[in-house]
Formats: sequence, C-alpha cells, structure tokens
Amino acid sequence: MNENERIIEKWFHDFEADITKYLVYYTGHSDVEDLVQDTFLKALRSFNGYRKESHPKTWLLKIARNTAIDSSKKKSLWKRLQKKQDLTQGHSQLLIEELLISKERYEKLYQAINRLPDHYREVILLRGIAELSPKEAGEVLKWSPNKLNVTFFRAIRKLKKLMEDEENE
Repeated sequence: MNENERIIEKWFHDFEADITKYLVYYTGHSDVEDLVQDTFLKALRSFNGYRKESHPKTWLLKIARNTAIDSSKKKSLWKRLQKKQDLTQGHSQLLIEELLISKERYEKLYQAINRLPDHYREVILLRGIAELSPKEAGEVLKWSPNKLNVTFFRAIRKLKKLMEDEENE
C-alpha cells in the first residue's frame, strides 16, 4: 500500500460517516454505498491534484457532490423505483412499518428541502447536514463566507416557513 492509499484509507475512517450522511440527504435515498465508494476511489485517483488548501473533508465533499450529480444523470426514475421496491421486499412487516414511520419524518424534511431554490438547498446540505464551517462550505460552492452565511440564514428561514405551511395544511 503506497502513501496515497494510506492517507485515503485514513480519511475513509475519519470522514466516511459524514460523506454518507451528506449523500443520503443530497440524493434523497439511503442506498448511497456505491456513491461513497466512488467518492473515495475518485479521491484516490485524483489525490495528486489535492492542493491541501482546503480541509480533506471539504475536498471529499466536493468529490461526493460531483459524483452524486453524475450518478443522477445516469439513473432513470424507473431504476430508482425498482431499487426501493427491492430493498423493502425482504423485510418483515414490522420492520417495514418502522421504516415507513421513520422515513415519513425524514421525507417531510427532504420534501421541504427539495422545494427550496437550488442555492438554498445546497447551503442547507453543506452547512446543516454535512456540518461544514462557512469557510469550508464556501469553498465547495465557490462563495465568500459572508455570502454563505447570509444565504444559509435565508435558507433556514425559508425552510422553517415551508415546514410550518405543510403542518398547517
């Protein structure tokens, strides 16, 4: 194992949970293992391009975001629906009910996030879900920390209003 592989392996242990959580919220489904794997493989292949100007987690999140975008372009709606159906067929009825209740809570949040304009959605995912600092999230989006903070504040306000409106309907 060379030095680059050891570093990526360490980063996998350090940041895999954060990358997975980000991709679950970004894609809207919990089956993101392939995207996580692709993210770290791409990081290994392009490791020499890592300039160490940003935190490794920030760099990995950029790769994860691009990987998810590329993947969504390749998948059709039919394939996503088929995969969800396959996941639920092997579970007992009780487990399915528990999954549906939990999924229902997250689905409402996910739907509200997806109703946000793209720039609000991205800042919510990076700051709120991936828990990046304003500087790190700004690096991913190529925004100043000030623009990011203002946009994040507005996005949270808009998300809260969407959630309240949905509860009142």
